[in-house]
Amino acid sequence: MLNEQAKLAKIVNSLQEIDRCNQTIQLDPSSAIAYYNRAQTYERLGEKAAAIADYNQAIRLNTNYTEAYYNRGLAYVDLGHKKQALQDFRAAAKLFFAKGDIENYQTAKSLCQEIHQLKTLNNDNNSSPIVENMFSATVN
Repeated sequence: MLNEQAKLAKIVNSLQEIDRCNQTIQLDPSSAIAYYNRAQTYERLGEKAAAIADYNQAIRLNTNYTEAYYNRGLAYVDLGHKKQALQDFRAAAKLFFAKGDIENYQTAKSLCQEIHQLKTLNNDNNSSPIVENMFSATVN
């Protein structure tokens, strides 16, 4: 019962956050941060397609939005879109490096390598390996 209440509270908080982001976007449609924050909330709710749409908008508004590329890449991985994920992790790695954020650069670069290994494995075996939590790294 308590666990269900905690889950419900999390959903309600997420919906309130989406509403706040909607209000911010209505007042300032050029706010990449508002789209990014809403995408993050959609991610927490498991709404990957909605999150990707908002990451897309955040990136359109700010082509150097490193975290948006990175997190969109994670969402693409969850949906099985390795090619798009690879493109996003490469973009994020390049931007992290340009900022001097070596730790997150290495994380993004490592994810690129893991995707390449998965593609090679899939091509060699013609099967999809089970990958659990491989791409759960987060950036700040």
